[in-house]
Amino acid sequence: MAPNMLNALLWKRRILSNNMRLLLYPKKSALTTQLSVAIEYGSNSDPEDRSGAAHLVEHMLAGGSKERINRSQSIESIGGTIEYSTSYEDTIIITDIIPNRIAETARILSEQLFDSTFEESNFKTEQKTVLNEIAEASDDPWKTLEVTLRKNLFKNHPIRLPTLGLRRTVSGMSLAEVKEAHSTKYVPENLVLILTGKFSDAALETVLKDFSIPTREHAPSKIATCTEYGNHAHETTIQKKGISQTYFSIGARTVPANHPDAPTLDLVETLMGSGVSSRLFVTLRLKNPLAYTIDARHELGSDFGYFHIDCAIRENNLPKTQRFIKEAISGMRDERVSEDELKKCKNIIIADTLRTIDSSQDLPLTLADFERKFNNENALFDYVNLIQNVSTNDINEAARKYLGEERLSSVIIIPKTSS
Repeated sequence: MAPNMLNALLWKRRILSNNMRLLLYPKKSALTTQLSVAIEYGSNSDPEDRSGAAHLVEHMLAGGSKERINRSQSIESIGGTIEYSTSYEDTIIITDIIPNRIAETARILSEQLFDSTFEESNFKTEQKTVLNEIAEASDDPWKTLEVTLRKNLFKNHPIRLPTLGLRRTVSGMSLAEVKEAHSTKYVPENLVLILTGKFSDAALETVLKDFSIPTREHAPSKIATCTEYGNHAHETTIQKKGISQTYFSIGARTVPANHPDAPTLDLVETLMGSGVSSRLFVTLRLKNPLAYTIDARHELGSDFGYFHIDCAIRENNLPKTQRFIKEAISGMRDERVSEDELKKCKNIIIADTLRTIDSSQDLPLTLADFERKFNNENALFDYVNLIQNVSTNDINEAARKYLGEERLSSVIIIPKTSS
């Protein structure tokens, strides 16, 4: 990759006096500004008996009072957008605005984050909304596939629990518990302020005034990392009403994002399931039209990782599909990948990385993700260099280490016929 393209993978990072982190990625050619905040509090931080607290707090940030709703709507009234989301390891709010509205947006965003006012009636409304969201997810066979595979692979780690929360814990949660989670987690030490797109130094200083919230005397305690151990479930079959296809997932536990083998496994993902030239697409779409959707993913967090392949097929095609997928996994372990195929996959990953930099919506998410995992403004630059240095031998070794037959677990969801 040319030096100027590699330089595009770098951003500026500062630690503010209140220990809040600041990430800056200015774009001279941009016409809009993205002011975002990532809170390092996601569903993995919640104990099982309070599963869904992080997600419910996120809902309350946006709709926990009449004033909060008005603030969110006021972003739209000036032509901007505001989005709230919760993941396993953080909650993020992304605003996309025109540059001359930065000061106003910073004030609104700061108030949404640090205002401790939440109303009981709004809590009941948001609680019902989250329960509806959980019900909707349970109807989705892809979500059921995803959650069940994680339960098979992880017996101890909180990644086994859904980001949305559990119906029993969300329905039993109180406003007092939500307020407690907000007051202890939404503090400067846990926050990453991200400014991307078009902005001036003067605009930055205006933003920082609204986020000069003093640090607390005691930093919030972080949830200890969880090391997964022991055996996993090998296969789970579920019957589900209202579907016509059979859904199949197979996967294995791997490594966290900062592990040396992580970039190699990302290349295994690309070899197997990224794009129309990937091995699984060619086998299951072009040569044998068995599936419309066929996907391979390497999911990574600060202290977890897992690889999975998902597809939907006709029930009578399941045995053949399983055989093709297992043969593809075996090929990763035992057959040498050609230099041309490996180079192609490296190009795919690098180009996809550059596209995230180009995207006003993806860039804040990418910066937040790499900050959470690496705490380093050079992390994306370093990642691309690691990808470029992966060899064909590395592919075989990683596949043998993490995708051996004895490590694999699978989930099958079949249509339930009425009796």
